[in-house]
Amino acid sequence: MRKLIGVFVAGLFTVAMLAAGTANAQDKDAPNIKVRFLLQSQVQMTENGNPDGDGLGTEFFLRRARIILAGNINKLVHFFVETDNPNMGKNGDWGKAFFIQDAFVDFQFMPEFNVAAGMILLPFTHHNRQSATSLNSVDYHNLFSSRFIKDFVWRDAGIEVRGIVANMLDYHLGIFNGLRGAKVDGMETLNPNDLPRIAGRLALNIFEPETGFFYGGTYLGKKKVLQFGAGFDMQPDSILSESGTTSMYTAVSADAFWNIPLDDKMELTGQVAFVWYNRGHELTAGTVGTFTPHAGTGMGVYGDLGFRYDVYQPTLGGEWFNSDKEGADLANLRADFLWWFNGHSANLKLEYAYLIAGEGIDFGDGASQVTLQSQFLF
Repeated sequence: MRKLIGVFVAGLFTVAMLAAGTANAQDKDAPNIKVRFLLQSQVQMTENGNPDGDGLGTEFFLRRARIILAGNINKLVHFFVETDNPNMGKNGDWGKAFFIQDAFVDFQFMPEFNVAAGMILLPFTHHNRQSATSLNSVDYHNLFSSRFIKDFVWRDAGIEVRGIVANMLDYHLGIFNGLRGAKVDGMETLNPNDLPRIAGRLALNIFEPETGFFYGGTYLGKKKVLQFGAGFDMQPDSILSESGTTSMYTAVSADAFWNIPLDDKMELTGQVAFVWYNRGHELTAGTVGTFTPHAGTGMGVYGDLGFRYDVYQPTLGGEWFNSDKEGADLANLRADFLWWFNGHSANLKLEYAYLIAGEGIDFGDGASQVTLQSQFLF
């Protein structure tokens, strides 16, 4: 099976290279395809992370290894396909799945109105729509994981309309698969009418608009951005109430993002966001008819602030989630030092993090973690 995948990928590369070479000889509106590779390698050391839990744990692994295909059929029809092998080698596991992570066709009618269909990053906050190649720190803030009603690496299959009106009003609105109607033993059927999920975000640009499908984490002096946004995500009858009846899944967000060049070498980049999830309740283990809050039900905040001087940038950040489920809170504080020696194409990122999980926030119960990441995008 792996040999067949290898042959398929090699053939795809060959076709892509030939297509790209042909397109270069034609005008810019002709069919074209661009092939890119992203490799993020990490070494990570975690306090009490060894098997006995009493010493330093050390990991060498591939955080992301992606093949990216993007291009257009004509001026109107664009496409994007991306694979991934996330955390390959972590915990000694080299059998991580190779899968298609993004796959969509994007009909770019005009700046004010575009339509995308396929596997799409959910339009919820600025941060979860940012490209992993341009983050303002080593990795994402992780308050979305296991809290969306249904997702595949924060993505879902569906159709989205988006646009920027008067270079100021940035909107995204999508209808997605979400949680399919599902029978749960001994409980009411979730989403019994198999209704779709609706998610969207509305934002105001004060300076320059962000016109790409993906937002940037930092623009390294190439763009001046100040954006304020709010998002939502909802699906009827897809969660359980405290009494076990079905109810509406709902999530809301409010966020701000800024990327402000101060002069030719200095720049401020940062973001702050609030999120709230109602994931309802789940059946208490070992009981019948007793329900406890889902770990994803609760509220959280995250943020970061970086100051770049030339190719060097320190960043401070953190996140906190207060779960309605006992013992499911989390918090962390992070300090990064980024070396943009070749921008987003090649860089090194060093991070110290203090990680806390459990009931309440007790800074005496956390663990230190140091991560060094190299990134190559070509």
